[in-house]
Amino acid sequence: MKSITKYQNSVSFTTIDDPQTVKNELFEVFISKLEERKASSIKQEEDYILYKVNFFRFVSNWNLLNTISDGYIHFEITDHQIEVNYQIRFNDIFFISCFMAFASILAGYDIVAKIIIPILIFLIYYGLNVSICILRYKHFIKKTITEYLEKDICSLTKEQEEWIADDSKCDACGATLKPSDKYCQNCGLLVRIDM
Repeated sequence: MKSITKYQNSVSFTTIDDPQTVKNELFEVFISKLEERKASSIKQEEDYILYKVNFFRFVSNWNLLNTISDGYIHFEITDHQIEVNYQIRFNDIFFISCFMAFASILAGYDIVAKIIIPILIFLIYYGLNVSICILRYKHFIKKTITEYLEKDICSLTKEQEEWIADDSKCDACGATLKPSDKYCQNCGLLVRIDM
């Protein structure tokens, strides 16, 4: 069932590492990130991270979870593919927007204003806050995954550093190259570009 108070999406990525290990480490990373943003009652159930956000919290208006009532992050593994599904709900801000729109009806304007002003209040207060939150939450999910995946990218072994420094070795596998090789005979990496 579709609802205007919730949003669902997913992000998929491929890993060469053990997917179960990656999932377990991502669980820890996401739980830590949610705790930093003052989510409450964070629970881990099987492949889900469930969390709620208290309505009265002392956080800035720019806090990622400011307009979110609750949500979940779910991990699915197939081969080396990991899919991160997530859902966020906006119940609290929806009810506040409805209350503000209803209060404007009682404010004693003419009939046209009693129709237009509540609609504008709802669209601006609810629609804009939710739209911004959805964009920021998508970015939060993708950035967290990207930071996790890139954490070990720059670490090279001493042997790999020697390969890269030596023009007669393939940067990827360390095989010895002939001056005429355009591709590595061992791994197929493009090693020379003819100009």
